[in-house]
Amino acid sequence: MKKVLYIVSGVASSKEYEHLVAHWDRSRATLGFLLLNPQVDTPLARHLLAAGIPCRTIVHRGRKDLFRTFLEILREIGRQRPDVVHANLLEASFLGTLAARIRRVPAVIHTRHHSTHNFKYHPFRGVLYDKIIDRLSHRIIAISSGVVRVLVDMEHVPARKVVLIHHGFPLDGPRQVSAAAEKARAGYFPSEPVPYPIIAMVARPFAWKGLDHAIPAFGSIRERWPDARLLLFNWTSTPHSARYERMLSELPEGVHRTVAFDADLADHFQWFDLFIHVPEDDLAEAFGLVYAEGMIAGTPCVFTRSGLINDLNMDRSAGTRIVPHKNARAIADAALELLQGPLAPSMRAGNARRNIDLLRPVIGMEEKMRRLFRLYESGPPWT
Repeated sequence: MKKVLYIVSGVASSKEYEHLVAHWDRSRATLGFLLLNPQVDTPLARHLLAAGIPCRTIVHRGRKDLFRTFLEILREIGRQRPDVVHANLLEASFLGTLAARIRRVPAVIHTRHHSTHNFKYHPFRGVLYDKIIDRLSHRIIAISSGVVRVLVDMEHVPARKVVLIHHGFPLDGPRQVSAAAEKARAGYFPSEPVPYPIIAMVARPFAWKGLDHAIPAFGSIRERWPDARLLLFNWTSTPHSARYERMLSELPEGVHRTVAFDADLADHFQWFDLFIHVPEDDLAEAFGLVYAEGMIAGTPCVFTRSGLINDLNMDRSAGTRIVPHKNARAIADAALELLQGPLAPSMRAGNARRNIDLLRPVIGMEEKMRRLFRLYESGPPWT
């Protein structure tokens, strides 16, 4: 039985790894985790240990800890002697693949979680790190066909090294809008009757998220729906945030709200009246979990093609509109087409069912695990 060691950096809580553990076939391979985090006690570490998965956290607080962290990873791999090291995210991928190579681990894998971000914003150092990690890995998991294109066409990774495995999610039936969700909806507008429509975006303030076009589109939507409100989630400080905050300040007072973090965000898709996700080009988004979350909830959605959407036949989707990149007028027109009044629960549930049927063969958890175990069991030796 093979022994698989995941090395993950900078993740304190993750549904992705919780789903992985829940669907792991313990008769085919053992699983362990090595987490690199500033603190030892995290929700993810507690979840793994409660599930009976061996887990150790190395305290890693950034560059000053790089050498010490590397030595600890090296020792841990030497102690555990895994057959497969599977690294995720920057520090884990750089340090983990290097340590695994030095320890001659038979199978060294990393999952590529980003697309062209470094080419746009870190064209020297970021791309250099990516290429080093590419070379150190025996196999690279691409989470969408767009990431395959970036790896093969832009970073010149041999195609034989790249394996397409989408993120996976349990896809049960559609959920009804719960009382808790309705309470959360009202909670964002405590001093007024809950308005219609509530339009949501989940986008850190980077240009590639399409905010230059989505924010003006919201202004146009308000011409038809003057009570519309805009909620922007995952709003943090970035080199671009000041520009977008100036754009938002030009909207009438009280019509928008930025939210840095909401632990219940995945559940909130149930009560959004419209969800907008419009990356600026077809390679901007590596995967785009929010695409799936909007569709699974049956929420009316306006999308541009990027990430996951490139791998779906959107003609079979329900309650979605695909618009051209960088086109505020097209975003507004599609939104107004979808916003004809509050969506009946039965319509939302119908949208969700149809979208889940579309998503299941691509991102269903069973499909992900089938592909993942096929990769683990296919080698080594790998060339």
